Amino acid sequence: MCDNSDEKKNILIQELKNYKNSEKKFPELLKKYVKENVPDTMEAERFVKSNGCNTL
Repeated sequence: MCDNSDEKKNILIQELKNYKNSEKKFPELLKKYVKENVPDTMEAERFVKSNGCNTL
């Protein structure tokens, strides 16, 4: 049985495979992943902005 982090990793990998040819959807995927996995919202917001996305 997979632990929670392995399950999240596998879900992310599958989502990346699904979106790999769609540049418009990748920023949304990045924002979703950061929002769900970074406990400090200010840090998450800075990371997203530094990577070309507007906001969470």
